[in-house]
Amino acid sequence: MLAVALAKVTDAGLPPWSDFAIYSGVPPLGLLPVLLLVLLFNGFGEETGWRGFALAPLQHRYGPVAGTLILAALWAGWHTPAFFVVETYRNMSVPVIIGGFGLGICAGAIVLSRVAQRTRGSILAPALWHATYNMTSATAASRRSHDNLRYGLGDGPVDRRGAAPNPPVDSPCREFSLIREGRPELESEP
Repeated sequence: MLAVALAKVTDAGLPPWSDFAIYSGVPPLGLLPVLLLVLLFNGFGEETGWRGFALAPLQHRYGPVAGTLILAALWAGWHTPAFFVVETYRNMSVPVIIGGFGLGICAGAIVLSRVAQRTRGSILAPALWHATYNMTSATAASRRSHDNLRYGLGDGPVDRRGAAPNPPVDSPCREFSLIREGRPELESEP
C-alpha cells in the first residue's frame, strides 16, 4: 500500500501486471506460472525449513529474539549462492548487501517469526508473505519502480529482463542491459 501511495504521489506510475511475470533467473513463463513457482519454491520451499523446522528449536534453545537472529544469519547464508547467479544480487554494492540485504533479512526474519508464532506454527501465512515479498522485489516490476522513482522514467516499456530500453547511464536497468550485451567492464564493477 505504501508503494502504491508513493507511486501516486510522485507520479511514477505503477508497473503493469506483465512486469511481475519477469522474475530474475526464471525464463518468461507468464504471470500465473511464475507466481506458482515463487509460491512453491520461495514461499513453501524456504518457509517449510526456516519457520516450519528450524525456528522452534532455535527459539527454545536460545530464546525468541536470539533464536530468530540466528535463523536470520542462516537465512542470509542460504542466499549467498544467489550473489553469483541472480542479476539483481550480483549488482549490489557492499553497503547495499550489508545495509539493504542484511538488515532486510533480519527484519524479514523477525516479521516472519512473529507471523509463524501468531499462526501457531503454520507455514501458510509465512509462505504467502515470502512469496509476495519476492514477487515485488525480484521482478521487473521492482526494477521499473526503482528507476521510475529514481530517474523519473515514467511508464515506458521494459524488456523481458526488466530493463528499460533507454534508461539513464547510471541506472541499474541500464547496467543489466549492458552486462547482457557483453560489456565486461561493467561485470567487474562492485
